[in-house]
Order: sequence, then structure tokens, then C-alpha cells
Amino acid sequence: VDALQALPRQKPYQLIDGHALIETTQGPFAVPDAFFDAIQPSLLIHVEDLPEDLYKRRFPLGMLAPPEELAALATMERAVCERVAARLHIPLVIMVSPTPGAFAQVLAQELEKLSARSSAKDR
Repeated sequence: VDALQALPRQKPYQLIDGHALIETTQGPFAVPDAFFDAIQPSLLIHVEDLPEDLYKRRFPLGMLAPPEELAALATMERAVCERVAARLHIPLVIMVSPTPGAFAQVLAQELEKLSARSSAKDR
């Protein structure tokens, strides 16, 4: 968290790519609330992929969880995002296997909405 907060802010929003669920040898863990409280996100974008596609990417790295387990992990991570968004009263956008262009378009639209809300609050 300290490293993220130390980054220089050149724009009103920072984009952080991360996960809401961490896999460990002891099992999956939700990222603690304290992390989200510290970084104070304005928006969460949860990107999902097909379990079979995740498996194909992970298998060569020695990550052998079968697609069924990956689907369950994805469900858990989505639930963490839904809970964090509800708890922090922020928007949550869920995208399934977006192309880079589609992701960029949705991100631009969401940032525009955030800017409009921020401008309305300032009035």
C-alpha cells in the first residue's frame, strides 16, 4: 500500500491492475479490507475469463488447478469485488474476456462518469 501511495499522481485517477483474491499454498484469501480502505478506489473493474482459457495460460507455468477449480476461484473473486464495491459505495464493472479495445472503451466511459460525478459534487 505504501508503494502505491508513494507513486506520483499526474492525473486525477490511477489505474491499478491487481486481484481481489490471492492464491497461496494454504488456499485462497480475499485481499483484506484494509488494503482497499488505504487505496480508496473510485471504481472496480472485474475482468473474468473462461476457465478453460485460464487453464491454458496457467498450465505451462506449473499451475495445475483444473478448470472447475478455476471457475470456483473466479466466482470467489467476483464475490469479493461485489462486496468491496458495495461496502465502499463505488461502481463495479464486470467484463468477460474483453479485447484491449473494449476494455479501453469501457474504462474511458467509466472515467468520464466519475469526472461528471466529481464535477457535480464540486458545484
